[in-house]
Order: sequence, then structure tokens, then C-alpha cells
Amino acid sequence: MKAIYRCDYCGHQGIEEEVREHEKTCIKNPNLRGCYTCLHKKGLGFSEMECKNGIEIPKGKYMSQCAKWEKEEVSYDPDAPFAKMLHNMWGI
Repeated sequence: MKAIYRCDYCGHQGIEEEVREHEKTCIKNPNLRGCYTCLHKKGLGFSEMECKNGIEIPKGKYMSQCAKWEKEEVSYDPDAPFAKMLHNMWGI
């Protein structure tokens, strides 16, 4: 039996080598200084991602190592409905 590993940033699962490679390019990895983890992002997906700080993001593309990147502070509220649903379904 093989051990299953999980990405520290998004929860992607796989064997150790696969997950280590995935984490290097994971859009939720703040070390990449990308749109998904930036304070200035607007929109929820690649097709509608915009930058409130004036950076042009081509449709369907994702920026990384952005000079204007600022970490988005994400707070986890365990009492939020979505968090409760995840906890009930997956135990996370």
C-alpha cells in the first residue's frame, strides 16, 4: 500500500513525488506570489480574474512572481456554513 500525501495549499492528493511537484506550481501557494493569493485579485476563476492594482492579466492566464503582489489575509471561520459542510463531509 502507498501513502497518500496532500498539498499544503489546496488539498490535491497523490503519491509523495506527485504532490511535491504539484506544490511547486499550485495556484494557492503564496510563495509563487500569484493572482490567487493576492490581495488585489478580483474575480473567482481564471476566465474572470482581474487585478485591482492595474496589472493586465490575459484572459485564461495566471500571473506569478508579480511585483505588486500583496498577501491576501485569509481568515478561517470554523462556524461559517461552508466550513461546517466541509467538516461534516470530509472531517477537515
